[in-house]
Amino acid sequence: MKNIITIAKRELGSYFNSAIAYIYLIVFIAINNVIFISRYFLIGKADMKAYFDSLPMVLLIFIPVVTMRLWAEDKKEHTFELLLTLPISAQELVLGKFLAAFIFYLSALSSTFTVPLVLYLSGSPDTGAVIAGYLGLILSGMFFLSVGIFISALTQEQIVAFILTTLSLFGVLFLGSDFMAYSLDGWIWGLGTFLRNYVGASSHLVSFSRGVLDLKDAAYFICGSAVFLILNGLSLEGRLKPKAKFTFTIAVFICLCSAVAFNWLVHDLRIGRFDLTEGKIYTVSKVSENILRGLKAPLTVNLYITPQEKMPTGFKTLESDIRGKLEELKLVSAGKFNFKVYHIEAARLLESVKDRFDQSSNEEPLEKKLHRKGIVPFQVESIERDELGLKLVYS
Repeated sequence: MKNIITIAKRELGSYFNSAIAYIYLIVFIAINNVIFISRYFLIGKADMKAYFDSLPMVLLIFIPVVTMRLWAEDKKEHTFELLLTLPISAQELVLGKFLAAFIFYLSALSSTFTVPLVLYLSGSPDTGAVIAGYLGLILSGMFFLSVGIFISALTQEQIVAFILTTLSLFGVLFLGSDFMAYSLDGWIWGLGTFLRNYVGASSHLVSFSRGVLDLKDAAYFICGSAVFLILNGLSLEGRLKPKAKFTFTIAVFICLCSAVAFNWLVHDLRIGRFDLTEGKIYTVSKVSENILRGLKAPLTVNLYITPQEKMPTGFKTLESDIRGKLEELKLVSAGKFNFKVYHIEAARLLESVKDRFDQSSNEEPLEKKLHRKGIVPFQVESIERDELGLKLVYS
């Protein structure tokens, strides 16, 4: 432990003894405050969900900047071999550098305290949701840092490490998105869903941003961090051994497959799920759970809703709120409940939906088909460019 702390102090000193660390922190704070303020006044709610949903995209740039120098700089300045000759194991070196980067990341994350402070001064935010959201950022940051440090050990050029880490983290996040899952499922059935659930990171951040602490999501980030830190140590220990590249490649394959298998095993477990929100809004009652599990046939709910960017200010979070409730029903249904979301824009306010018909294509518009089923838009107040009006939206 003493060796790990010594390495961590060395790396932290290299961060804060130069102006680079302070520039990083200032830019990080500025970007995050801009994101929060723009969403806060747009949505008009004392809520940080939109902020927590946006922050991982910022980390795609911030984390690679923090990790790109950790090993690459030592290799370029020829201090890498000197470090390896010290009476310190490879894993201790890796953990020391990781600890330094993690402390620096926590200091950057703690500098965003002004965001919840503004919420508490202007309204009554859900404290449980705020805590869960920050916990998700801590765990995801830990995972991203481990990936960045691993990639930094594979090259001696900081720019190359930065680019590779950014692309890798973007790929991991993108694989966890619904868009990617649905697209891949269209080509190979089940592939996109498999990658989203067991490989991608985005799907494991959703519950945290809602205010739900799920141990399976926490296990995903902890397991991923451990895998890349172990691989980092193996890359250092076996660099001069015979057939080092082949052995390391096999180790990478085995470790990644083991991580995916672990996520597969814990994915459907219904233990260790804690709803931290006020009023337990994402907790399904036992009665509802029994009804869903007792369905005679699989049930699919179709949600027809106006896209978020077309929604009035007060309805920007409507889709995410509904999705959150439907996701909880899906989780407890043992595979018998599912849902699909269809985005549709409503007709203009003074235009009758019944009279809309495309004469050129002789094809009945979707709005008219939905109208026959009783699915119609409704009027809401809309404030755009300081003008108060009415708008038609679907939900």
